Amino acid sequence: RIRFGLDAILGLFPGLGEWLTSIVQAGIVLGAVNQRDLPTPLVMRMVLNVAIDSAIGSIPLLGDLFDVFFKANRRNLQLLRQAGDEQRVTGRVSSGRHTAFLVGIALVLGFILLSTGYVALKVAVWGFSQI
Repeated sequence: RIRFGLDAILGLFPGLGEWLTSIVQAGIVLGAVNQRDLPTPLVMRMVLNVAIDSAIGSIPLLGDLFDVFFKANRRNLQLLRQAGDEQRVTGRVSSGRHTAFLVGIALVLGFILLSTGYVALKVAVWGFSQI
């Protein structure tokens, strides 16, 4: 049985859908980082999940299929659960906040999404001009 969520549905709307889901995913990661003091490698893995989902998800048709199977939010939730278990066992707490790092990643993701949206718009305009 294949389950899919809002990411896969919104991804059907070229450019806008992937942009919206990427913003929501980045907000979820930022919220998790602000609520908990997470190790930098964990934050990097969470951001990488969002980046992969955003980059590949923005490819027309292939990205829509990819969104059904690659669930960045579920992966990030699993990473948070594992970190919580490890923290309870070892008592390890990392130092520092990662807001600046996340803002930098968000800017890179924003650039990727805007450029992908621009290309999608150009392809759509070209496609409609051929009709």
